[in-house]
This record gives sequence, C-alpha cells and structure tokens, in this order.
Amino acid sequence: MLRPRDIYAALPKRPWPYLRHEQGEVLEKWYERRRDRDVVIKQNTGGGKTVAGLLIAQSTLNEGIGKAVYLAPDKYLAAQVRIEAVRLGLATTDDSHDPSFRTHEAILVTTFQWLINGISVYGSTATTATSSILGSWSTTTRTPHSRRPKDSSAFSTASASPATTDNRWQTH
Repeated sequence: MLRPRDIYAALPKRPWPYLRHEQGEVLEKWYERRRDRDVVIKQNTGGGKTVAGLLIAQSTLNEGIGKAVYLAPDKYLAAQVRIEAVRLGLATTDDSHDPSFRTHEAILVTTFQWLINGISVYGSTATTATSSILGSWSTTTRTPHSRRPKDSSAFSTASASPATTDNRWQTH
C-alpha cells in the first residue's frame, strides 16, 4: 500500500475515522509528486504535519526504495512524534542501529542535530542509505540512483530559497 491516505485508512489504531481535508489534500499532492526532488510541504500550525510526515515516511518504506528518517528540531519534539506514531500504530525507533530501521521496517525519528553530527556520532553520514528525510515542518526526499539524472547530486535538501520554491504548495 503506497498512498498515504490508504495507509491511514488501513491502520488498526486510527485515532480519527478520517484525515482532515487539508491533510488529505497535502498527502495526495505529495503522492503525485513523490518522485520529484526538493519537495517542500508547508502547513499552518495545527494542520497535521506530524501525521502527514509519518504517513509519507511509511509510504516510502512500503514502496521499498530505502529507509525513512523523520527529523524534529529537538529531543522533546522527536519524542512527541514517536508518541503520535504509537497512536497510529506505525513502527518507529530512535536508534539508527535498530534492526527494524536497518531493514526498512521502522521510521527513524531523531533530531536535526543527529543529521548534522551523523559522521562523528554514527561513523557515516545519515543520508548515505536513506531515501526519505522528513522534518517537522518540511519534507525532503532523495530520488533513488536508478531514477536520478546522471548530473544530479546524491542527496539534495529542500529549502525556502527561490531555487526550490517552484515545488511548494500551501494549505490554509
């Protein structure tokens, strides 16, 4: 199951009978563009970014293109994301050495600090074998090597710079 809305509908521990309209809209637009590089999803406070991000990460795992990492600004918010994942019945971990993360069965939920210091803490960069990195306010995806043009970099991050704003949409 790849569509995030379908993933939500199939969850045994759904906290709500259905997603909010803006969540569904964002998830459908992301799904249509999931192979695009530098996709930024922008939602208002309380718009359901955490659930949307977790469903996008699960979709990435289900598609089998690699690992998924959900990044939060600090440890407190990372813990909140893991709590939300438990409510949804989605598998997460906070340990990059966890076998469930390494075998693409769980979403790694950690902080931006972990990504920045990945070399010193984990011995390799966090992005080398990761196909989807999700932030608490933006989504960054990496196109697998087989689908990437030869001149593109191995990993690109989305930002609010003019170069990437063409891939943005906003819900109100």
